[in-house]
Amino acid sequence: MSTPTAPLKLGDRIRIVRLPPEWKTANYHVTRSTREVFRRLIARRRPIRINEIDERGLPWIRCQFIGRTGRKEIHFLVIDDGCWVRVIPRKRRK
Repeated sequence: MSTPTAPLKLGDRIRIVRLPPEWKTANYHVTRSTREVFRRLIARRRPIRINEIDERGLPWIRCQFIGRTGRKEIHFLVIDDGCWVRVIPRKRRK
């Protein structure tokens, strides 16, 4: 997988391809629910848009799933380097 060449901007499309590498660092804690959301995004294999860039310049996404109870779950996640690839749009046919 390639590494990002330019910083992400609002509206850019990415695909989550792996868990963030920093999560494997000793003493780095991530909640089980956050890990599960990332695993579901990886398994889904669909592009997702950058929803927000915060004051520190970190990109955020918004995703939603249908939960086990049948209710809609909405999640907002910051995206770390090393877990995503940029989606290049297909050329449209005339």
